[in-house]
Amino acid sequence: MEVGAMARMYGIERLGFLTFTFADDVRVIKEAQRRFNSLNSHAMKGRYLASVAVVQRHRDGRIHLHLVVVCKNDIRTGFNFSAVKHRDYSSASPYLRAEWAFWRKAAPKYGFGRTELLPVRTDLDRFGTYVARYLGQQYGTRREEKGARLVRYSKGWRTVHGPFSWVGDRDRKIRADGRLVEIFRIFNIRSSADAEWRWGRGWKRHFLRLLYCETGAYCSILCVVDRWQETCNAIVMHIEEAFAEMDARAAAWAKEEEFWNAYELAQEAEGAIFPMR
Repeated sequence: MEVGAMARMYGIERLGFLTFTFADDVRVIKEAQRRFNSLNSHAMKGRYLASVAVVQRHRDGRIHLHLVVVCKNDIRTGFNFSAVKHRDYSSASPYLRAEWAFWRKAAPKYGFGRTELLPVRTDLDRFGTYVARYLGQQYGTRREEKGARLVRYSKGWRTVHGPFSWVGDRDRKIRADGRLVEIFRIFNIRSSADAEWRWGRGWKRHFLRLLYCETGAYCSILCVVDRWQETCNAIVMHIEEAFAEMDARAAAWAKEEEFWNAYELAQEAEGAIFPMR
C-alpha cells in the first residue's frame, strides 16, 4: 500500500528498487540497522524524495536490505531490461548512471558491498506484492531479535497506517480479519475460494487498503461501494473508484486550505483585518 501511494504521488517511472548487500557476513538485524542508520544519515540524506526499506534474511542467514526509493528523475523510460541483463547498460539514463557511480564509491564507506539500483519492471500491484514478500519471509527469524525493525520509512512518509511492527500490528490484523468477514457477508462472497475464483490468487490486495484504513474511511467507503453495487456488480472497481474519489476530495481540501493560509498571511503582512473563515 505504501509503494502504491508513492507511485500515485510521484509516478512509477521515478520509483527505483535499491538493494544493499554487506561486504562481510552480517547475520544480526541490529548490526544491519546500525550500518544502515549511518548510511541513511549521511549518504542518503536528501538524495531521494521518499523511501521504504525492508530487511531480507537469506536462507543461509545473511542479511540484505531492499529499498523502494523515489528518484528525483525518471529512470524507467527507455530502460532496456533485457539488454541490462546481458550487461549492456547503454539504455540507462545519465541520472541513473550517476546514481550507480555514487553508490559504488559511497556504499563501502559504511560497510556495504554490492549495490544495485534498477527501475520498476513489473506493474505496480505485482511490484508491491514482490516487496511485501520479503517482509513475510522474515517472520520466523524476526522473533530471535527482540526489538529489531523489519520495515522503516523515510522521515515524513506516512500514507496508510505508518510504521510497521509485528507486535503493534496484531490488533490491526484482528480488526482486518473481522472487516473481511463483514465484507464477505455484505457483498455475498461465499469464501476465500470464491474470492480467488473471481479475482485470482492475489485477490486480497484489492481489499488491503479497505481492511487497514481508519474506521471513518472504512465505513464511508463501504457505504459508497454498497450503494454502487445496486446498479453494477463490480466490487473491486467500486472500491478503487471510491478511494480515488476520497483521495481527490482530500487533495482538493488541502489545496484550498493552503490557498487560504497563504491569503491570510499576505493580508496580515499588509495589516488588513478580515473575518475568520
